[in-house]
Amino acid sequence: MVTQTTPQLRRTSETDNLNVRSGPSTRYDNGEKRERVITDNQTCYEVLGKYHTMQSGDEVIWWQIQYSSTEKGWVHGDYVTLYNVNVDETCVTWQPYTATLRTGSLALPFVTDPEEEFIRITSLFDDPRRGPTGWDPEQRDLPIHNGIDWAMAGSVYAMAAGRVTDIVTGQPENDRNAGYGNRVVVQSSGFRITYAHLSVVDQGLVDKYNNKETADPQVNQGQLLGTAGRTGFSTGVHLHAYLEPDYTEEIPAHHKHIGGAVNFQQYLPAGHYHWPNIAALQAEVNDATENDASEDDLDDLGRVINHWMDNALRGEADPNKARLMVTPGRPVYMLPRVDENYAYPCRLFPGSAIVGMNQVMWDLFHSLMFTDATPIPEWWRIQINPSFPTCWVRNEDAKEIGDWRKTRLASPSLSADLPRFLRPKGVKVREQPKKYNHNSKGKLVEVDNVIVTFNIDGWVPIVDLACDETTGDYLWYKIPYNTANRAARGWVRGDMVDVKCDLSDEDIQVFPNDANNPENDICPKVQKPADTTPRASTEPGQTVEAHIFPDRGSPAPRGFAGTTRIRGIFKGITPSNPYTWYQLQLANARRGWVRADRVAVRHTDGLSAVQPQLRLWSGHTGGMPVYGGCSPYEKVLATIAAGSTAWHNLLGRDAAYPGWWHIRFSNTITGWVRADDAVETEGNLNL
Repeated sequence: MVTQTTPQLRRTSETDNLNVRSGPSTRYDNGEKRERVITDNQTCYEVLGKYHTMQSGDEVIWWQIQYSSTEKGWVHGDYVTLYNVNVDETCVTWQPYTATLRTGSLALPFVTDPEEEFIRITSLFDDPRRGPTGWDPEQRDLPIHNGIDWAMAGSVYAMAAGRVTDIVTGQPENDRNAGYGNRVVVQSSGFRITYAHLSVVDQGLVDKYNNKETADPQVNQGQLLGTAGRTGFSTGVHLHAYLEPDYTEEIPAHHKHIGGAVNFQQYLPAGHYHWPNIAALQAEVNDATENDASEDDLDDLGRVINHWMDNALRGEADPNKARLMVTPGRPVYMLPRVDENYAYPCRLFPGSAIVGMNQVMWDLFHSLMFTDATPIPEWWRIQINPSFPTCWVRNEDAKEIGDWRKTRLASPSLSADLPRFLRPKGVKVREQPKKYNHNSKGKLVEVDNVIVTFNIDGWVPIVDLACDETTGDYLWYKIPYNTANRAARGWVRGDMVDVKCDLSDEDIQVFPNDANNPENDICPKVQKPADTTPRASTEPGQTVEAHIFPDRGSPAPRGFAGTTRIRGIFKGITPSNPYTWYQLQLANARRGWVRADRVAVRHTDGLSAVQPQLRLWSGHTGGMPVYGGCSPYEKVLATIAAGSTAWHNLLGRDAAYPGWWHIRFSNTITGWVRADDAVETEGNLNL
């Protein structure tokens, strides 16, 4: 209720008409249809709040008023007379875009489909590859970029709710922004987003916009706006979106703006895109410049960075998938140790280096229970690509993305084989570690550098490793290729061959060692690390009992003699079973448990860090039911399919009788399986 002491204002007599706008800016509600106007200077309106930036010394204040019983609005402070208004005590009722936007405030402008390739970003805001001084020589003719480009051709949806303040279709006269083609502008709280180059605008939205009498049509976040296209000045079908704050004065000093537009990538949902560290990449370019690199070398570096960024911005549909962002230029190793002999030699392929392609594993010596308090490990283990089994990176050199606590433990004592030999049959051997060059237009074209196609079936040593000279990502292996000239060398691309650490007696060696002339031996580049595989041995001629599970009461023990790999450990904690047990790799892929005092062991320190897990035995022909309890009469919750090789985390074992294992079948299902010959386990089973 308005009283004599209520803060109020009215239009000054010197003003003809006073526009009432939906926000504190003349940018709001431009156009005759959309204005609410105060035409007299007698009526008073209740003052609800104020807004002014003060960032540029501008003392002009906008006042929020109760325009009618149902409508509020904003009027310019220069054209009003105030009554009962204490300027300092009046509350601020408008927030700038920096106060309303947070990570995830904006939605992606498309619907994600796990079955389809994720929509990649082709240009960033102020993309350093573009413009006269851009890194990529093929993009230097492109203008400085004021938004984000998505390589999409489908439906475009609103990233934020708001009012549609402008729709442009066709080629209207005097269109100062004709280069953006068909477009929709949506005004939100403190900012507006323009969706440009549309092929068509949603007809229902156009009808509402053209037929409105006063208010702009509202759209919800995720509402259809139109279809991406190539109208205006565009070289291909895509969506160009840019965000403009209502006031440039609102833009913080450390936020760059281009023509009033600002970078909004930090307000998109987290985890989908792996934003390149522009500062680190720029430092790489600066270092090359300071080291007197030629213009051609700088251009080649720019092309490499461009290729890397294109791959990095392909995106990932699952934002919670455990991945790793490796800091550009930081070392990655083949083993969890800082040793240049095991350094991975090239810029990581972005689709894998930002680990989203394969499983991320971590190594840690601590309790195996995954809780919110689980500390981040010192080393991360990542899978690069099929041509290189696994690599390790220090936590200080990377940033984790997604729910990494769902990943399994990995012990350095059980590390994957390193690439020391490969089988190149049918693969082209090349003079340099590259398949393509950039032509004058920056396109990749295949080069004529093939020496021979390797047609011998057998394994050859890897004598060197290098990154692709053109793209800077693919790994290449240098090998001998001519049996008549053992000194001849060439390169094969890593993703085209199978690799091994060691060769068995059955493996054919194309270049075998000569005991009579050891100086002619061809040795692999990567040194074989000291064998730290946990192993157990019996005394000569001795046979010990190997049980199905770590308890002497288990039925049908097998006999074991000789030396074999240790796959797990269990320390008995009951009076009837106080012993330490080791799980051994037996013949025919079977496993069994032996008492520690029955065998000699070595390299067992890392066993406690191995995630306890279970899977079907490879020789089992049927499936395995997962029950709701320790009984075959309980409800079957799921079934481990016949032939499955997937591991399932072990959560516990039946305390009353060690014949059942408690497993995590999936993210939503836990249950019990029989601890019999149909399954095999590994890891620290002190659950």
